[in-house]
Amino acid sequence: MLVVKVAEPLPGGGYNVSLDNIKIDKKKGGSIEDSMLVHGLVLDKEVVHGGMPRRVEKAKIAVMDAALEVEKPEISAKISITSPEQIKSFLDEEAKYLQEMVNKLASIGANVVICQKGIDDVAQHFLAKKGILAVRRVKRSDIEKLERALGAKIISSIQDASAEDLGYAELVEERKVGQR
Repeated sequence: MLVVKVAEPLPGGGYNVSLDNIKIDKKKGGSIEDSMLVHGLVLDKEVVHGGMPRRVEKAKIAVMDAALEVEKPEISAKISITSPEQIKSFLDEEAKYLQEMVNKLASIGANVVICQKGIDDVAQHFLAKKGILAVRRVKRSDIEKLERALGAKIISSIQDASAEDLGYAELVEERKVGQR
């Protein structure tokens, strides 16, 4: 019965079934009666911030392979700070940069962010304030499956992101299953 759900009709008749469209996840702590068929994708991830929604209906989803963090320089650099005001100014600039990234995602209509890389704690706070659900460190293979399933384009540059890059799902929710 599972295969029928992912069978795609061929133009000349018959069906094509790609095993890439079937995933079996096993979790400890249940019985066979707890098994379920999920019409969608399952990510073994948790929402990154306690203040974020756990359920979003009519989700507009930003699928990203970019980090929501301040990038560290590849070369080693030293910053000379001589006063507490300079530290505050430096941290304020970092927060402003992260807030601009979050504002950009919100401005294109994203209410869910799925990120292959990290999401800074400050960015998590700003996302939560905007009511955006976010998960981080999602496997590349899952990012590619999400792109296909949601009709999304993978966002590599937040500055260049647009509403056309977003994917769509009727429902995105966090569920606890099994034992951890």
